[in-house]
Amino acid sequence: MRTHDVTSDHELPEGRLWASKMGRNVFFYLMSVYFFVLVSLFDLLFVPGAFGHGAWWLFAALLAKAAVSMALASIVLVVKRRWPLALVSAVLIVWMAVNGMYYHSTGLYVTLDVVKMAGGLNGFGSSVWTYLRWDVVLALAVGLLIVPIFRLQRQAALSWHSFFKVWAVICLCSLSGGVFHYLYDTKHEKLVKSFSGDYFRLFDFYGDCKPKAWRDGENWYIERHSIAMALPHLFVHAYHLGLEEESNAFIAFSDVEAVFFDRGPADTSSALGGHLVVILVESLENWALEQKDAGGNDVMPCLNAFIGSRPTLVARRVVCQKRYGESGDGQLIINSGLLPVKEGVACMKYSNRTYPNFAHLFPQSAIVNPVKNAWNQTVMTGRYGYRQLLEPDGITMKETWNDAQVVDVLRNVCDTIERPACIMALTISSHTPFDRVAPGLSLPNGLSRGRASYLNCIHYADSCVGLFLRWADTARCMRNATVVITGDHNIFPDEVCPLVISSPSISESLLIEEVCYQMDIYPTILHAIGQRGYFWKGFGVDLLDDESRDRRPISVEAAFELSDKLIRKDYFGGKD
Repeated sequence: MRTHDVTSDHELPEGRLWASKMGRNVFFYLMSVYFFVLVSLFDLLFVPGAFGHGAWWLFAALLAKAAVSMALASIVLVVKRRWPLALVSAVLIVWMAVNGMYYHSTGLYVTLDVVKMAGGLNGFGSSVWTYLRWDVVLALAVGLLIVPIFRLQRQAALSWHSFFKVWAVICLCSLSGGVFHYLYDTKHEKLVKSFSGDYFRLFDFYGDCKPKAWRDGENWYIERHSIAMALPHLFVHAYHLGLEEESNAFIAFSDVEAVFFDRGPADTSSALGGHLVVILVESLENWALEQKDAGGNDVMPCLNAFIGSRPTLVARRVVCQKRYGESGDGQLIINSGLLPVKEGVACMKYSNRTYPNFAHLFPQSAIVNPVKNAWNQTVMTGRYGYRQLLEPDGITMKETWNDAQVVDVLRNVCDTIERPACIMALTISSHTPFDRVAPGLSLPNGLSRGRASYLNCIHYADSCVGLFLRWADTARCMRNATVVITGDHNIFPDEVCPLVISSPSISESLLIEEVCYQMDIYPTILHAIGQRGYFWKGFGVDLLDDESRDRRPISVEAAFELSDKLIRKDYFGGKD
């Protein structure tokens, strides 16, 4: 006699739940909630003010996150194996963690150019783990809640009917989100808009991936949609960026030449006195220059003594203008007077461009680099006008130079190279994760562990720079030398860098307390070495010129926009 299994979905053993249509629907709901919690958690942890734009924005953002969550979870309804769901979940978890760590590092999110340049950062792998903080760990922990799902039985009855119903709901969510975005745009942006097809995109793959929309704020797309959609959006955006590269807007002569080439009094002096030595102290921030140890002594006594012993220009509040390039961006700004590009890093992506610079004005020049070819230094040394690159042979952190070795090489170069020469030295000991110097500095209570470790490292960097400064006081080769000391970038959010310049052209000390920018360093160096007549003035102002400080020719935002065009179009390729 033939028997029939009349067990209903409700009566299935626990191990068979996955095999029933009802069970699949239940797991679809669970996975939808799971993905929704993940993408919303990312916004709460890593997107400041993500849900603070008003009701219309909130409704639209939540609907967008619900739509993408259901889209990802719909895999449950139509696949027989567990691995597609496991793969999607793993990719999303890793993508969230990487973006969270990168946000802690730069305040930005991962782009395709960030992925491309990762292999070029020799010796800095350990620094990445510094940014594995509690919120990243929390996101990973929540992501691992999916693991119990994979204990379920593999064989399954598909549920295509449910799948199509889900996608109808997804489309409804997306279109409803468009209505809310329209209401937000008309109310908060005060724009007269028509309700066009731009508001009817399922996941907004096309319109909002145009480069300008992305550049207006990397968090904008994630706020409006989700971190999950940011991954496929990245590649579509890269495609549109490639189209823009081919048809970039014309750079008008009046935008550049009349403003940045013929600005200020022409100084025809071309005589270079002594050496120009630029020391970029890794992650040097102004608060460290003012910090005291537990005994009330300066954490950076050498640099403070240097400032107090001679006429110097000291700018206390230099705003860092790095983007994705960290030290690479710092070198770009200081050497060329240009600003970082909006996509990628200039020293990686546009290393074949021509950059204006002050180094080529000297008969001899060199860069002392402690980490072999970090930030594409081998190529960019020549692009910034330097004739010689001095760096270690090894590529691991154990084979890099410490700051004492950097100073030894710097002194040797200054002593042996033909004068006048331009020498730039880069320190490394205060690089994250602040573990290159053994603890030894006694500090007051109340400092975070990260800041205390940083001060311990910057104290060592200061002692090494001090060795060079004391040697330079008596070295014959350093007579009439100009010495510039500043940070390549900041490391703690919202902190500013100091700028210290000693030069024969500075007869009395000048302390600048108002906000300055890294782009001001380049024109100030030109003044200090007597080369104000150089054809490219830079976007910043000459800090040694009182009148110049009071009349910036361009806003910071406009300078970023124009600099991006100049670099991408190789504007200086035809200049002498």
